[in-house]
Amino acid sequence: MCGVEVAATLGATMLGGLLAILGGYLVGFKQRDWQREQAAFERQLGIARRLDEALVETERRILNRDVPEGVDRWEAAQKKWEEAWVRESPFLESRDLKRRYEAAGRILTEIALYDGGARPGQLRRIALRATLNARLGIAYFGREEDLPPECFPGGKLLTELLGAGDPDALFPNAPLWDWLGANPPPPWHPEHEE
Repeated sequence: MCGVEVAATLGATMLGGLLAILGGYLVGFKQRDWQREQAAFERQLGIARRLDEALVETERRILNRDVPEGVDRWEAAQKKWEEAWVRESPFLESRDLKRRYEAAGRILTEIALYDGGARPGQLRRIALRATLNARLGIAYFGREEDLPPECFPGGKLLTELLGAGDPDALFPNAPLWDWLGANPPPPWHPEHEE
């Protein structure tokens, strides 16, 4: 009987040790997955920060600050936007952020080519709304919150609102202005119910 008890104890000890090793392996596996996910998020956050920095510089050009003499503000703004787009967009995984950032560049191009009746202040408001939309998305992304509703259209909707080549698509009575009026910017920080 002693031999049976020793064998049972030894078997239980070995089984316990095997389970401990297996448990340690599984914990280590989950830890590695978490570390990979964290590293990927940090890379995406770095990209988002650089895009935000470019948007701040773009906004400065829209407001006619730091624009070299003899250079059009819209061309300078488009260039700042484009430098970050070319450098960072291939690595950005969020389609929503990419669409918002791309819409800002699209409207800057439209404004640079615009030959209609909208006043400069109206064009600035449109351009700043587009950069605000992208920056809000980046801010929410950085806080790991759901992105807010868009306050500037992107993609096909922007094309439709611009009228596919309408020469005065940025004039205040145009569909884009109606859309902007119906979709105000959300707050920088979402309101939390307590």
